[in-house]
Amino acid sequence: KTLQLRWFIEHSHDWRILEGVRQGHSQCYAHERAGNLAIFDHPVDVLLRVSSVKPAAPKLHIEVYQTDELHRLELAGYGFCHLPLLVGTHVVEILCWRPYGSWYQRITAALIGGHPQFLKNKLVTSSANRFDLRSETTGTVHVTLSVL
Repeated sequence: KTLQLRWFIEHSHDWRILEGVRQGHSQCYAHERAGNLAIFDHPVDVLLRVSSVKPAAPKLHIEVYQTDELHRLELAGYGFCHLPLLVGTHVVEILCWRPYGSWYQRITAALIGGHPQFLKNKLVTSSANRFDLRSETTGTVHVTLSVL
Protein backbone atom coordinates (compact mmCIF):
# COMPACT_ATOMS: atom_id res chain seq x y z
CA LYS A 1 0.00 0.00 0.00
CA THR A 2 1.06 3.58 -0.52
CA LEU A 3 0.25 6.70 1.48
CA GLN A 4 -0.33 10.28 0.37
CA LEU A 5 -0.65 13.37 2.53
CA ARG A 6 -2.88 16.33 1.62
CA TRP A 7 -2.53 19.51 3.64
CA PHE A 8 -4.43 22.79 4.02
CA ILE A 9 -3.65 25.93 6.00
CA GLU A 10 -6.73 27.36 7.66
CA HIS A 11 -6.65 30.80 9.24
CA SER A 12 -8.91 33.52 10.54
CA HIS A 13 -9.51 36.86 8.84
CA ASP A 14 -6.62 38.30 10.92
CA TRP A 15 -4.12 36.39 8.76
CA ARG A 16 -3.17 36.82 5.13
CA ILE A 17 -0.96 34.59 2.97
CA LEU A 18 1.68 36.79 1.31
CA GLU A 19 3.69 34.05 -0.39
CA GLY A 20 3.22 30.35 -0.95
CA VAL A 21 0.15 28.24 -1.41
CA ARG A 22 -2.68 27.49 1.01
CA GLN A 23 -2.91 23.78 0.18
CA GLY A 24 -1.00 20.96 -1.44
CA HIS A 25 -0.21 17.26 -1.39
CA SER A 26 2.80 15.03 -1.09
CA GLN A 27 4.05 12.30 -3.34
CA CYS A 28 2.79 8.77 -2.79
CA TYR A 29 5.03 6.80 -0.47
CA ALA A 30 5.24 3.00 -0.30
CA HIS A 31 5.55 2.50 3.46
CA GLU A 32 6.13 -1.30 3.47
CA ARG A 33 9.81 -0.68 2.88
CA ALA A 34 10.22 1.01 6.27
CA GLY A 35 7.74 -0.95 8.37
CA ASN A 36 4.98 1.22 9.82
CA LEU A 37 6.91 4.47 9.25
CA ALA A 38 6.32 6.60 6.16
CA ILE A 39 8.66 9.56 5.59
CA PHE A 40 7.13 12.17 3.31
CA ASP A 41 9.84 14.87 3.64
CA HIS A 42 7.54 17.35 1.94
CA PRO A 43 8.32 21.08 2.33
CA VAL A 44 5.56 23.59 2.97
CA ASP A 45 6.81 27.15 2.48
CA VAL A 46 4.27 29.83 3.39
CA LEU A 47 4.68 33.47 4.43
CA LEU A 48 1.83 34.70 6.61
CA ARG A 49 1.09 38.20 7.88
CA VAL A 50 -1.09 39.03 10.86
CA SER A 51 -3.08 42.22 11.41
CA SER A 52 -4.20 41.67 15.00
CA VAL A 53 -2.46 42.02 18.35
CA LYS A 54 -3.89 38.73 19.71
CA PRO A 55 -4.49 36.51 16.70
CA ALA A 56 -5.83 32.98 16.75
CA ALA A 57 -3.12 30.61 15.56
CA PRO A 58 -3.52 29.28 12.02
CA LYS A 59 -4.13 25.54 11.71
CA LEU A 60 -2.44 22.91 9.59
CA HIS A 61 -5.16 20.48 8.49
CA ILE A 62 -3.98 17.16 7.06
CA GLU A 63 -5.68 14.25 5.38
CA VAL A 64 -3.83 10.98 4.93
CA TYR A 65 -4.93 8.73 2.08
CA GLN A 66 -3.92 5.14 1.35
CA THR A 67 -4.29 3.05 -1.76
CA ASP A 68 -6.39 -0.08 -1.67
CA GLU A 69 -5.82 -3.30 -3.62
CA LEU A 70 -7.28 -1.68 -6.77
CA HIS A 71 -4.95 1.37 -6.39
CA ARG A 72 -7.79 3.71 -5.40
CA LEU A 73 -7.06 6.41 -2.84
CA GLU A 74 -9.19 6.07 0.28
CA LEU A 75 -9.19 8.08 3.49
CA ALA A 76 -6.84 6.81 6.16
CA GLY A 77 -7.30 9.70 8.59
CA TYR A 78 -7.86 13.37 9.37
CA GLY A 79 -5.80 15.50 11.73
CA PHE A 80 -4.76 19.04 12.51
CA CYS A 81 -2.46 21.13 14.66
CA HIS A 82 -2.17 24.80 15.52
CA LEU A 83 0.83 26.40 13.85
CA PRO A 84 3.27 27.73 16.46
CA LEU A 85 3.51 31.51 16.82
CA LEU A 86 6.99 31.51 18.38
CA VAL A 87 10.21 31.65 16.35
CA GLY A 88 12.18 28.41 16.27
CA THR A 89 11.92 24.78 15.26
CA HIS A 90 8.95 22.87 16.63
CA VAL A 91 8.19 19.14 16.42
CA VAL A 92 4.44 18.52 16.54
CA GLU A 93 2.52 15.24 16.71
CA ILE A 94 -0.78 15.19 14.84
CA LEU A 95 -3.10 12.39 15.94
CA CYS A 96 -5.10 11.11 12.98
CA TRP A 97 -8.61 9.67 13.08
CA ARG A 98 -11.53 8.98 10.80
CA PRO A 99 -15.29 8.59 11.30
CA TYR A 100 -16.18 5.14 12.57
CA GLY A 101 -19.38 4.81 10.58
CA SER A 102 -22.40 2.60 11.00
CA TRP A 103 -22.21 -1.21 10.88
CA TYR A 104 -23.30 -1.06 7.24
CA GLN A 105 -20.57 1.47 6.34
CA ARG A 106 -17.91 -0.64 8.09
CA ILE A 107 -18.96 -3.82 6.25
CA THR A 108 -19.05 -1.93 2.95
CA ALA A 109 -15.58 -0.49 3.62
CA ALA A 110 -14.21 -3.96 4.41
CA LEU A 111 -15.71 -5.55 1.30
CA ILE A 112 -15.44 -2.87 -1.41
CA GLY A 113 -13.45 -0.05 0.21
CA GLY A 114 -14.30 3.55 0.90
CA HIS A 115 -14.36 4.53 4.57
CA PRO A 116 -16.83 7.24 5.65
CA GLN A 117 -15.67 10.80 4.99
CA PHE A 118 -16.90 14.26 5.89
CA LEU A 119 -18.77 16.26 3.27
CA LYS A 120 -17.31 19.45 4.77
CA ASN A 121 -13.70 19.21 5.90
CA LYS A 122 -14.06 22.28 8.13
CA LEU A 123 -15.57 19.99 10.77
CA VAL A 124 -12.11 18.53 11.42
CA THR A 125 -10.65 21.82 12.71
CA SER A 126 -13.79 23.61 13.91
CA SER A 127 -14.59 24.09 17.55
CA ALA A 128 -18.10 22.71 17.02
CA ASN A 129 -19.31 20.15 19.50
CA ARG A 130 -18.48 16.72 18.09
CA PHE A 131 -19.72 14.82 21.14
CA ASP A 132 -21.90 12.39 19.15
CA LEU A 133 -19.28 11.74 16.48
CA ARG A 134 -17.86 8.22 16.70
CA SER A 135 -14.32 7.91 15.39
CA GLU A 136 -11.36 5.55 15.31
CA THR A 137 -7.67 6.39 15.70
CA THR A 138 -5.63 5.66 12.59
CA GLY A 139 -2.09 6.83 13.40
CA THR A 140 0.20 9.75 14.10
CA VAL A 141 1.93 12.23 11.80
CA HIS A 142 5.09 13.90 13.12
CA VAL A 143 5.66 17.37 11.67
CA THR A 144 8.77 19.52 12.03
CA LEU A 145 7.93 23.21 11.66
CA SER A 146 10.47 26.03 11.39
CA VAL A 147 9.03 29.44 12.19
CA LEU A 148 11.04 32.51 11.21
